[in-house]
Amino acid sequence: MNLVGRSFARDTFTQALSAEAFVRAMLDFERALAGAEADAGVIPQEAARVIAKACTDLSLSPEALASEGKRSGSLAVPLVKALTEHVARADTRAAAFVHYGSTSQDVLDTALILCLKRCLADADRVLATAVRRLVGHARRHAAVVMLGRTLMQPATPITAGLKIARWAAALHRCRLRLAEARERALCVQLGGAVGTLDALGSKRTGVRHGLAMRLHLGEARAWHDHRD
Repeated sequence: MNLVGRSFARDTFTQALSAEAFVRAMLDFERALAGAEADAGVIPQEAARVIAKACTDLSLSPEALASEGKRSGSLAVPLVKALTEHVARADTRAAAFVHYGSTSQDVLDTALILCLKRCLADADRVLATAVRRLVGHARRHAAVVMLGRTLMQPATPITAGLKIARWAAALHRCRLRLAEARERALCVQLGGAVGTLDALGSKRTGVRHGLAMRLHLGEARAWHDHRD
């Protein structure tokens, strides 16, 4: 048991970053990718339909994926293999279009972003509530005089309202920075093996756009080897 995590972690964070949630996010990526590629005319619509159903129906053990991932060096490899086999049982032709044009890092990075999106949304809600309550306290105690301090020594008086208002302002700035981080970071990863999406040819831009729209994420050029 993780005593620290159980004591202090928010349930929404624990759920969003669980192994099961990450596996589901990887399958969400594969379903959205197939749909975007079908919309762009890269793969048949029927293949996308079969793949989407398989992504919904497939149940994978995180422990089994982790074990297989040690051998392949990536959790995406055993997941794509299992998904392809599942699709093949329904339609062998559709199986050829699973994970089409993408690479392992596309799956892993986008899945992580999907999980983090839930966490960041919850963090913003918590901060918004805290700011609202602090503002209320600041107003109620606007005339309450208290001792000010400087270098841990008594100083000239201030009001409790001012002190609390400063806390609220600091958390509000945290919300602004969080919003900036969401805008910059919550983007799909789709670059293919070397970041150029060569397998998709002239349809690459349309597929990336479609993928982003389906996953409700922003668009960005491949950032496989960049973490800024």
